Amino acid sequence: MNKIIGQMWYCGDDECNCHQPQIIENMSHTSFRHGIWKNVWEGTYHSDPDYDELKEQWDELISKCKEMNVDNLKEMIEEYSERYEL
Repeated sequence: MNKIIGQMWYCGDDECNCHQPQIIENMSHTSFRHGIWKNVWEGTYHSDPDYDELKEQWDELISKCKEMNVDNLKEMIEEYSERYEL
């Protein structure tokens, strides 16, 4: 079975600072970094989200990761907990 992971995508641009939760699937059966990835699910998109909007995006991502039983669910919850001190 292909590896399916959750991630918080961001554009890396300091001006727009776009964020979107995503669940992606490795379609190539190669390494994580160099695989061919396709979007399985995309959550709410925000340009320059404030704290509450970003927290809502993480809530949305964690919920969907649990629903889809993604491969990196534990890591996603740990990152989320560190960011929001839960």
